Amino acid sequence: MGLPPRQFPPCQSCGATTHPEAGGATPDGLWQHLNDAVAAFQLAATRDELLRTAARVLLEVTGAQRVDATVAPAADAVAMGAPPPTSDQGTTHPAHAGAPGAPLTVVLCARDGRRLGELVLHPGDVPFTPATALMATTVAQAVALVLAQMELVERWQAEVVRHDRLLGAMAHAVRHALDPVVHALPLLASAVSASPTVARAHGLLAQHAPRAAGLLDDLLDLRRAEAGQLPLHRVSCTLGAVVERAVAAIRPEADGRAVRVEVHGLAMDLLLMADLDRLVQACGILLHNAVRVTPRGGVVVVRLAATDARARVAVVDHGGGIAANALTTLFTPHADAAVNAAPTTGASSEGMGVNLALARHLAVLHGGTLHAHSDGIGRGSTFTLELPATPLPAHAPFPVPRPPAPPGGAAPATSAAPGHAARDGTPPGEAVRPLHILVVDDHHDAADALALLLAQDGHRVTVCYEGEEALRRQRRDGHEVVLLDIGLPGSNGYDVARAIRSTEAGTPALLVALTGWGQPPDRRRSFEAGFDHHLVKPVAYPALRALLRHWTGAAMEAAAGSGV
Repeated sequence: MGLPPRQFPPCQSCGATTHPEAGGATPDGLWQHLNDAVAAFQLAATRDELLRTAARVLLEVTGAQRVDATVAPAADAVAMGAPPPTSDQGTTHPAHAGAPGAPLTVVLCARDGRRLGELVLHPGDVPFTPATALMATTVAQAVALVLAQMELVERWQAEVVRHDRLLGAMAHAVRHALDPVVHALPLLASAVSASPTVARAHGLLAQHAPRAAGLLDDLLDLRRAEAGQLPLHRVSCTLGAVVERAVAAIRPEADGRAVRVEVHGLAMDLLLMADLDRLVQACGILLHNAVRVTPRGGVVVVRLAATDARARVAVVDHGGGIAANALTTLFTPHADAAVNAAPTTGASSEGMGVNLALARHLAVLHGGTLHAHSDGIGRGSTFTLELPATPLPAHAPFPVPRPPAPPGGAAPATSAAPGHAARDGTPPGEAVRPLHILVVDDHHDAADALALLLAQDGHRVTVCYEGEEALRRQRRDGHEVVLLDIGLPGSNGYDVARAIRSTEAGTPALLVALTGWGQPPDRRRSFEAGFDHHLVKPVAYPALRALLRHWTGAAMEAAAGSGV
C-alpha cells in the first residue's frame, strides 16, 4: 500500500509548502517518509503497536508536541511525547484556524463509515497548517485501512476457534456414545454362532462402529494438518513395514467384503525417514477406499516400485471408476467432492472428501505426492503415493524397525485354543495376569461394559462413576490399574490423577486416561496431571489388553531386577 508523490498546498497563513516542524523536509522527501510509514503500519502485529507507530510518525512530520491515539470502543489512549494536559483543550479543530494550542482531531473511519478511533494532535507554539492537516489525514487513512484489516483477521480467527471448539465437542459427544457400543460387541461374540442373523448383525456393528470413530479422527487430523499443527515423529523405517502394517489393518474389512488384497513388486526394500504411523494411516485410507468400492470377490492390487530415489505405492481397484470432472475435486474436504464422487464410484461416498484430503496432506508433509487416475466410469481407479526414499543396503549398519501389525478391531477371545494365538495377538500361555483394576466413568453403560470385558479376562474390577468416590476407593484399596475418564462430575480426571499421585505410597498405580478428547493439548494436560497413557474413546479392547500385558511384563522385570 504505497502513496504517490504529491505537492502539499501552501499554508494560508505563511504561504510555506513545508514546515519547520517537519524538519524542513522537501515535499517529495516528506511524501517518501509517509510512504515508508505506511509500510511500517502494515508490519504492526497489534493495535497498540500500530497506534504507537502512527503517533511517532505524526510527531515527526507535523511537529506536534503530543499525539493521542485511541481505538473505539477502547477508552485507553496511547500517548507519545509530553505528559497529557491537566485541562480540557477540546477534541476538534478546523483544518487551519491559526489558534495556537488548539488540538487537531482526525477521525479513523472504515470504508463503511464506521468510526474506528481517532488521532488527536496537540501543537506546540506554532499552529497547525492545512498541509499539517493533509498529512494527518493521509496517515489516518492508512491507519484506518490497517485497522480494518486487523479487524477482519480477528473475526476470522475467532470464527476458526469457534469451529474448532464445535468440532472437538462434536467428536467428544460421538465418541462418548460409541464407547459402550464398542465394548459391548465382544460380549456378544459368544452368541454369534447361535444364529446367522446375529452373526451378520454383529459383523456389521463390529465393522462400522469403529469406522465412525475413525472418520472423526480423520476429520480432526485434517483440520490440524490444514492449520499446520500436525506434528511428524520421523524415524527410520522401511516401505515394506509401512505397507505390511496398512495391509494387515485392512484385512478384516477386506475379508468381510470377500475382497482379496495382493501386494506386488519391490525386489529390494526402501528406507524412509518418516512418521511410520502417519504413513500407515495414509496407505490405510487408500486401501479402505479401494476395498469399499471393489465388488465382492474382486481384487485390490498394491504395486510397489522405486524410481530416482522415490518410493511409489500404487493402489489399484476394479470398482466403478471416477469421472474426469470428479478427479479435480477428489482431494478436497468439502461436501461437493463427496457428492461428485458418489455417482462415479457406484458406492457410498462416506468419508471420501475428508480422508483423501488428509491422505494428500500426509503425503505432502513427507515431501511426497498423491494423485489419482481413472480411465472413466466402470474402469476402476489407481491412487499413487510417491515418497522420497533411499535403497536399503544389503547389510544395514543399524537395525531398521519393522513394527508388528496393530491388532484389528475384532473382539478378543477370552481364551485361545491350544496352538493358536488369541484374536488380539496374545500368544498362547501369555495371557495378562489377573489385576486389581478401578474403572471410573460417569457414563454408566461404558463403565459397566468395560468392566464386564475385564472380568472375562479374570481381572478383579471395581466400578465407580464419580471422581471423589474413585479417589476414596483408590486410597482405601490401592488398585494396581486405574482406568479414568476425564470429564467427571465434581472432581475431574485431572484432579483425581494429581490427588492419586500425591498420596500414593509404594508401587505407583498405572493411570490410564480414557477420554473423548484427543487433541495434543488434551494429551499434554493428561501427562502433566500424572497419567501414564492417554487413550481416546472408543478404545479398542485388544489395544487396552496389549497395554496391560506390556505394563505387567515391565513391572515383573523391574521387580526381578530389584530382587523383590
